[in-house]
Amino acid sequence: MAPPDPFQLERLAEELAARELSPPSGSEHVPPQPDLPIHVPLSHDNAFLAAETFDVEKFLLSRSYTSLPELRTELREYLSSLKEELVQLINDDYEDFISLSTDLRGEGTRMSRLKAPLNGLREQIQVSRQSLQIIQNAIQAKLDARSKLRDEKALLHHLLKISESITRLESLLLISKPNHVEIPPPHLSGATEIGPGKTRGSRGKHLSRVATEYTQLLYIVSKARVENCAYVEVIQWVR
Repeated sequence: MAPPDPFQLERLAEELAARELSPPSGSEHVPPQPDLPIHVPLSHDNAFLAAETFDVEKFLLSRSYTSLPELRTELREYLSSLKEELVQLINDDYEDFISLSTDLRGEGTRMSRLKAPLNGLREQIQVSRQSLQIIQNAIQAKLDARSKLRDEKALLHHLLKISESITRLESLLLISKPNHVEIPPPHLSGATEIGPGKTRGSRGKHLSRVATEYTQLLYIVSKARVENCAYVEVIQWVR
């Protein structure tokens, strides 16, 4: 026969197990858990330690939950880990450092031999650059002269057109040179054998030719006047 259980431990254990297995009811209110600070150990990923400019105040505020003695201990431990990593890095690359110093023996003499012809090459490059600059300036001068000749040729072409147009207008308007008597064409003379109707038609065509030639002359003169040509001012007619 089992001894009596005055504290009813078995019943309490069964109730506790049943309560853990049963789902929580919606009526029960679970109080929110407070957000406790999480202790993050110092490492290379710390934003304040990896910053270009170390800000003491911001770093201390970020570790405000840590007392100063504990913070001092953490910094010392972090310094020790850094020293260990540095020693390990040197030990890992020690052979490479030794081989590098061995491979660089005699490189000073070799660099001196390579440096000797550099001065001569630099002078040659300077001479070649000056020659190329002279050639470039000469080509540019020829291009400028050709462009100027092209503009003068175009202006001369306009002046020739003006002279020819004036000559045609003088011929159409029966303007003769001094000491020169010009016989008017039959369709403008008073004594003509053409009928009255045909005479008016011929005069209309003649006036149309005069107007067309005059309009063309004005257009050519306007283009030549842009170049400030003295020839245009000399032959300027009286308006």
